[in-house]
Amino acid sequence: MLLFFQEKNKNEIFAKIFKNREDIFILSLLALLVISKLAVYMVFGPGIVSTDAEARYFPQAEQLSKSFLSFFSQTGPLYSLFLLFFQKTTNSMVAVPVFFQHIIGIISAFLAFHFFKKVSLWLAFVVVAISFSSPISIWLEHTVLREALVSFFVIILVVYSFPAAKEDKNLKFSSGLLAGIIGSILFFFRIELIILLLSLPLILFLAKNRKITVSKIKDRVFLRWVLGYFLPFILIFLIYNFLPKKPAVVGTYGSAVSIAYHSLQPDVFYYNNSKYPELLEGYQKALRKNDNRLSQSMSDFYKETENYLALRPETKLS
Repeated sequence: MLLFFQEKNKNEIFAKIFKNREDIFILSLLALLVISKLAVYMVFGPGIVSTDAEARYFPQAEQLSKSFLSFFSQTGPLYSLFLLFFQKTTNSMVAVPVFFQHIIGIISAFLAFHFFKKVSLWLAFVVVAISFSSPISIWLEHTVLREALVSFFVIILVVYSFPAAKEDKNLKFSSGLLAGIIGSILFFFRIELIILLLSLPLILFLAKNRKITVSKIKDRVFLRWVLGYFLPFILIFLIYNFLPKKPAVVGTYGSAVSIAYHSLQPDVFYYNNSKYPELLEGYQKALRKNDNRLSQSMSDFYKETENYLALRPETKLS
């Protein structure tokens, strides 16, 4: 009799857990995400430090700790601020931020699942499982790079803005303002998204599939949403134009990375830079100092490039 009641209670528990198909998909997705993240920890340890982190984000974080005004002259300054926050609070710029990025990845996955499940549970599961448990996605989350946070805020912006395209009652100035703030956060993570961010109102307008007439009440509501959306970007523009700015940490970053990359290929490297013997000597010295390890030589490469260009501003590096 006792066994009968125990079995009955188990069945009731499982019936509550799996009361619909969505619960099964959610638990399966969670298990897949957790297993994939545990696997990358077992293979790569607490985190991967990219050359971007060594040559860009770590120096920028150090500069931010000295002067916040440098925020407005950096590349992806919000990510540098993100790393600085954990450095100040946990004394870690790798393990803790990477762990947080994995948590953000899980949250992003379930936000995307919630967005797509309205179309199909199977579609939502397949799309999210492939996108967020793929090797490249897991590697990006496990590396000191901004991609995981960029993906999170892109999903937040889409999920939050999409209802405005469906119903006019969601076209409020306040909702447009909040969408603009989310877009501004994305701007400070990755400026390359600026065209997409500024095009969002146009995308919503086309999704609503109508001609605009200011005299109509509904269209005036849409214009108020647009005004709210663009307000944060207008403020950003004013800040960039009127606040004093300091030189960026990585003003010649692209050229430095190009030369650092070609240093792994001696023929190409010497061919492209044979006319800069002093610069070449500086790179060779940096490589010898760091036992020919490229990633650890990057900051020295940048310093050599910066010093060289400061003395010869007319130089055009290949």
